[in-house]
Amino acid sequence: MRSVSQSSLPISSSEGAEAGSTEPAGARDLVTSARDLFVSWRHPLLHDYEHTQPGTFIRVWVGLWVIVFATAAAVMLASGSSEETAIVFSAIAAMLAICVALFHSLTVRVSRNDIVLSFGVGIIQKSFLIDDIQTAAILRNR
Repeated sequence: MRSVSQSSLPISSSEGAEAGSTEPAGARDLVTSARDLFVSWRHPLLHDYEHTQPGTFIRVWVGLWVIVFATAAAVMLASGSSEETAIVFSAIAAMLAICVALFHSLTVRVSRNDIVLSFGVGIIQKSFLIDDIQTAAILRNR
């Protein structure tokens, strides 16, 4: 998904006003609020920043284990030996596939009002209001 910046939208009523405008300040705020509401409604996934970190380890290694367990279960069922073990292997493959779907990536979305972190397909997510953030620092890992 493409990131779209809303920096061209005026933040306060004085930024977008023309010199000598006869429009009252309240009317400009109302127009700005209506425009922001329309932009949000028209483009519900509009964010100032979005980044997705792929979970390559989970996709590759856990995905390979899904294939191994599913293949072993299929071979056991086809040969007619140990049906209980085949069911257990199928259940393991299904649980691992669900884990891959839930945790295959991490997406960070930042908008004017909040920061949303979501894993995989987005069922597991957490959001933080920008107003609730007290401090921020640049960190370096490794």
